[in-house]
Amino acid sequence: QIWTCDPLEADKVDNMDVSRQRLTQAVSNEIARLLNLSTQGEATIKGRPLEAGDVAVLVRTHKEGALVEKTLKVQGVPSVQSGTGSLFDTREAQEVMRVLRAIADPVNESLVKAALTSDLFGLSGNDLGDMIFDEKLLEVWLEKFLEYNRIWQSRNLIVMTGKLFAEQAVRQRLLGLPDGQRRLTNLLHCFEVLHKSAQEQHLGIDGLLKWFARQFEEERGQEEYQIRLESDDNAVKIVTIHKSKGLEYPIVFCPFCWNSAKVTAKTPLFFHNPDENNRKTMDLGTEDLQLHATIAEREQLAEQMRLLYVAMTRAKYRCYVGWGQLKSAEKSSLGYLLHAQQQPTDDSGLIGFGAGLVDFGAGLAINYPATLESESIKSDLDRLAEQAEGGILIEPLPEENQAAYTGKTLLQQDNLIAHDFEGRIDRSWCVSSFSNLTAGPYHPHEFHAQEKNWTRDESDLAASIKSKDSFASFMDFPKGATAGSCLHMLFENLDFCATDPDEMEQVTRSALKAFDFDLRWTPAVMTMVERTLASPIITPEGTVLRLNQVSRQNQLAEMEFLFPLGTIESAGLARTFARNSAESDQLEGFSEHLSELGFTRHHGMLLGFIDLIFRHEGRYYLLDWKSNFLGTNPEAYRPEALGAAMKSSYYTLQYHLYLVALHRYLSTTLPGYSYATHFGGVVYAYLRGTALNESPDVSLGIFSDYPDLALVEALANYLTTGKEAA
Repeated sequence: QIWTCDPLEADKVDNMDVSRQRLTQAVSNEIARLLNLSTQGEATIKGRPLEAGDVAVLVRTHKEGALVEKTLKVQGVPSVQSGTGSLFDTREAQEVMRVLRAIADPVNESLVKAALTSDLFGLSGNDLGDMIFDEKLLEVWLEKFLEYNRIWQSRNLIVMTGKLFAEQAVRQRLLGLPDGQRRLTNLLHCFEVLHKSAQEQHLGIDGLLKWFARQFEEERGQEEYQIRLESDDNAVKIVTIHKSKGLEYPIVFCPFCWNSAKVTAKTPLFFHNPDENNRKTMDLGTEDLQLHATIAEREQLAEQMRLLYVAMTRAKYRCYVGWGQLKSAEKSSLGYLLHAQQQPTDDSGLIGFGAGLVDFGAGLAINYPATLESESIKSDLDRLAEQAEGGILIEPLPEENQAAYTGKTLLQQDNLIAHDFEGRIDRSWCVSSFSNLTAGPYHPHEFHAQEKNWTRDESDLAASIKSKDSFASFMDFPKGATAGSCLHMLFENLDFCATDPDEMEQVTRSALKAFDFDLRWTPAVMTMVERTLASPIITPEGTVLRLNQVSRQNQLAEMEFLFPLGTIESAGLARTFARNSAESDQLEGFSEHLSELGFTRHHGMLLGFIDLIFRHEGRYYLLDWKSNFLGTNPEAYRPEALGAAMKSSYYTLQYHLYLVALHRYLSTTLPGYSYATHFGGVVYAYLRGTALNESPDVSLGIFSDYPDLALVEALANYLTTGKEAA
C-alpha cells in the first residue's frame, strides 16, 4: 500500500520536519485503527487477532525512531525501539558517566552534587539548596559515595551498581516515568558494557573512566553497543532498516524512504574511483570535483536503492510506503524507482540492487525524474497499481484525527487477579561468602574483599592530626577499611616490574588521593611497595620468586568466583579439614577452631573475590594483600607467627575456599592441567611486615602454603554437595 501526500501549504512545502510529522502521525493512526479492528475481530492473521507485536516501523535514524515512538505513545499504542542508535548517544550514558566520576572522586563536592541530580538519585534543586544550609546533609552523601567507591575498588563495578540500585530505589523511580522502561534498559545495558570492559581489559577505576570517555568521541559500529529493546512484551517494533536485514514482520511501515541522494560538490569529497579499481578516494579540490561528486551521488543512490529493497521486502503480508510531493524526493531512491524513465533492468525486469556502483545507464548522469508534480505522481502510481493487478493499493494519506487505540494493555486488563501463594520459601538459601561463614564468634576488623562492614574505622581519621615525623614509617599508616581499600587499589594499578620511581610515585599518590589520605605518606608507602615486591617467596621447586619478576600480562586482579554451595555446617567443615590435615603443621588444631564457628545449614551459592592470581614459570599462585596490624615487633611478622595469625583469623579457611575456586577454574580452562605441575602455592602478604624487610633476603610479612590436593578435592566435594567424603 502506497500513501500519497498532497502538497503542503506554500509556507510549509519545504519543511521536511513537517512532512515527517505528518507521515509519523499517519503511521500511528493506521496502527491504532488496525489494532482497534483487531479487538472487534475484524483484523486477523490466519484466523488469530492482529497484535501490536506483528507490526514493525522501519526508520533510518534514531531521531526518526524517537519521533515514531513518541507519537505511538500518544495514541496509546505500546512500542519498543531496537537498533535506532548507539548506547553512548543516550542521556542515560551521560548520567552514568556523571555518577561514576563522582564515585571515583567521592570527596569532590561538585561532582557529588552533579551526580545527585541524575535520575539514579533523583534529587531536586531544592534538595541541593538544603545542603547549603545544613552541611550534615551533604556529609551523609559524601560518606555514601565513599562507600560506593570502596565497594567498586574492593569488589567490582557490578557489585557496587547492585548496592546503589537497591539503596536508591533506581528501578522504582525510573519505572514510574512515562519512558522509564526505556531509561532503565539503557542504564542496565550501560553498566553491563562497562563491567565487561573492566573485566576483559583488567581496568581499574581510572582506566575504565578513560575508556568510557573515549566511547563518546569514537565511531561505534559494534552491535553490543546498539540500543536494545526495552521489553519483549507484545509491542510495535521500531527498527532501523540496517538492523532489519534478514528479519520478517507480518506488517511493515516504511514512512521515510524519500530522503535525497543528492551529493554537493564540496570538499572533502569521498568516492570510489572507477579508474582505480573502485579504490576509496578523497577529493580535496581537484578540477574533477564535479565529476567525482556525480560518481559519489551514484554510489549514494545505489546504497539507498539497496536499503529500499531491504525495507520493502521485510513484510510478510502488507507493506505501507509513504510517498508524495516531498522536498527533493525526485532525487531519492523511491523517486528513481517509481518515476525515472528508461530504467535499466536485468532479464527478470527487476532493477539491480547490488553493492557498490550500480549501472544506471550510459554515461555518468542519473536519469532522475523531473521535478515531481501531483498529477505526474498520481499518473505513474495508477499505472503501477494497474500493472500489479491488485497487489498494490494507492491511497491518500489518512486523516490526522482518527481515534486512538482503545485496546487494553496487559496491565489494564479487568480480569487479572492475584493468585494466593501456597508454596514455601527456603529462607536458608543464600549467597554465602567467607565473611558470612566466619561472622559468628569472630568478626575480623581487617578489611578484605568480602567484608560487609563498610564503616569507617576511627583510626582512618588519625592521619589528619599526625606530626611530620609520624609519616616516616609505614607501621604508623592508618588502620581500618579505608586503608585496606587504598592499598588494594595501589597494588591493582601498579606495574610490578616498573623501575621508574616517578611512575611508582604517581600511582602511589593517586591511590592516597582517591581515599583522601595525606600525601605525606607517599615516601613511606613507596618504601613498603618496593620491599613487598622484592620480598622472597619460596616456590615448590625450592627457588626464590619475587613479585617484581611478575609482569602485568601474568596477573589477574580481583577475580570473582561464584559456584553452587550444598547444605554445609561448621561441624561438617571441621570434619573435612580434620580428615585431611594429619601431616600439615599449618592445619594442626584448625579443625577444632572451625567447629567454634557454630553456623548451621548454609546453602545456595558461594561468592568470593581473589585479590590476585599470578603466573610464574608455568605455575599459578594465589595472593592476598593484608594490612593487619599485628604489632610493632618484627617477630610478629615472621612466618611462624603469621601462621598462627592466619588460623586465629580464619584466613586459613579463606585461602582454602579461594583455592577450591581456582582449582576448579584451571581444571576447566587450562589444557592438561595438573595440580602438582601448575599450582604454585598460596601467598599472603602482610604489608606492615614486608615494609620491615630492609634486606631482600628477609621474608618478614610473607606467609606461604602449598595445601595438599586431597584436602582441596575433599573440600570442593563437601562445599558443592554437602556430603562428607568417607
